Amino acid sequence: MSQMKKLQVQNTMFALLRYEICGAALSEEEKAAIEPAILQGLYGLSKAHDLAHLVGDALLKNGLVDKNSSVGQAFAKQLQMSVFRYEQLQYELEQLREVLEAAKVSFLPLKGSVLRAFYPEPWMRTSCDIDIYVPECDLEKAVKAIEEKLHYRNDGKTSHDIQMFSENGIHLELHYDLIEDNVSSAVNQMVASIWDSTLPVKEGKYERKMTEETFYFYHIAHMAKHFTNGGCGIRPFIDLWIMENKFALEQEKLNALLAKGQMRAFAKHAKALCEAWLEGKEHTPLSVEMETYILQGGVYGTSQNSISMHTMKQGKIRYVLSRIFMPYKELKIRYPSLAKCPILYPIYTVRRWCNLIFVKGRAKNSVRELNMVVVTQKEERIEALLKNLEL
Repeated sequence: MSQMKKLQVQNTMFALLRYEICGAALSEEEKAAIEPAILQGLYGLSKAHDLAHLVGDALLKNGLVDKNSSVGQAFAKQLQMSVFRYEQLQYELEQLREVLEAAKVSFLPLKGSVLRAFYPEPWMRTSCDIDIYVPECDLEKAVKAIEEKLHYRNDGKTSHDIQMFSENGIHLELHYDLIEDNVSSAVNQMVASIWDSTLPVKEGKYERKMTEETFYFYHIAHMAKHFTNGGCGIRPFIDLWIMENKFALEQEKLNALLAKGQMRAFAKHAKALCEAWLEGKEHTPLSVEMETYILQGGVYGTSQNSISMHTMKQGKIRYVLSRIFMPYKELKIRYPSLAKCPILYPIYTVRRWCNLIFVKGRAKNSVRELNMVVVTQKEERIEALLKNLEL
């Protein structure tokens, strides 16, 4: 696809998102630009960012795609799947609420579970899982209740959460730690104390909620984590616009939180980018850089972006060595039994190498990653971007 065609696809996608999320009518010029030749590219880009359901809904509502064509049917399928996924997640969330309340476990729903109520329609805010935080002191009780009452499968503990799956495949991340990797210590000091500032949703209930200012700050910190790890996709910027326009934010309190967490610069430029995308405002030079970085990846960015970030921070030699000899703190997450006997680190390192060599596809992926370290030329541009964002 030519650069001009790519730009046309991008501009069309954001016009459709403005219609769907912000209620901005499409101009005749924008409608005329939606020709059959760009519909396939529009589907590919929006699907990569988990936004095909929104783009498809806007197209179908405006009669801008033939619903019987292959691309029209693809958009319609994404729309149907998003509604179905929302119904599934919402049902499971309500079940989890009931079980945790009955078990007298205090809990805090996170991310999409909270934000979708502020979207024009709740199904518009898709999620691939349910995120809930419980204090670590209540973690065992929460897991036991969920396993016994809802028959969730426990897939093990990571450094931040326990991975659980319902009988119909819904993924629950039961967080006991909100610390974000790859962000400043200032952020993590604040995130560590978020629970202390939460409020009960209703008197006598165990479910809790963050203040809107704290929720905004946590969202920015989470965006920054993904941004510095390869990219964060478009959806967090839509979330940001929703918070800016639907939350009753006390700006002085919010600014104090962002300043304390050293996130003011990133928040400022992220806001400028979401306003360019969703309000049609002029781009800033930095928002153009951010856009280029984000749009080349999907929901979770690209491995090339991630490698560029890590090699810029660590240097190529240190990065390669860390991928060959995985640090103990990461290896023990992959192999929990290592935590009980750290002296076995060399044995587990060899075990990991065997998995990389003999498990189908892994050796090929590892070689491809190392090749990207050799050829990447992005470090200087990314270093400048991070410096300007104060990340």
